[in-house]
Amino acid sequence: MASAVCAPDWLLTGALLSQFGKRHDEAREPYRQFVVARLGGESIWKNQRQRIYLGADGFVRLTQEKIDTAGDERSIPCIQRRAPARSFDEIFRDGNGRTEAIATAYSHGACSYRQVAKHQGLHASQVSEG
Repeated sequence: MASAVCAPDWLLTGALLSQFGKRHDEAREPYRQFVVARLGGESIWKNQRQRIYLGADGFVRLTQEKIDTAGDERSIPCIQRRAPARSFDEIFRDGNGRTEAIATAYSHGACSYRQVAKHQGLHASQVSEG
C-alpha cells in the first residue's frame, strides 16, 4: 500500500493529479488506485510515445493541445511536437496503393523500413527500393 508522505518541494504534483480529478484532494485516491493497479503489471515503458509521453495517442494529443510552445520550438525536439503517428493499419487501409502507403508509413518517422517491410511481409531491401 502506498504511504502518505509529503512530496518534496521540487516535485510538482499538480499537473499529475489533474489527470485524475479537478481537485487535488479528490484526485489523490484515484491516483493511488492507479499506482497500486500498476504494481507488478506490465512495464509502463511499453506505452511510451515520442520519447516523453506515457499513455495512449489520445492522451498525447490532449497534452500537446495544453502546451504552449510558441517561441520555444527550437528547444523542443521535433518528435515531441509531432502528432502521434498513424498506425500501419490506418495507413494501409487508406487505399492509396502499397507503394505510397509504404512511403507514408516511413516518412511519418514512427517506424523503420524494416518495420514497414515486416508488416507487409517483404524484405527490407524491397521496401527501401520504393
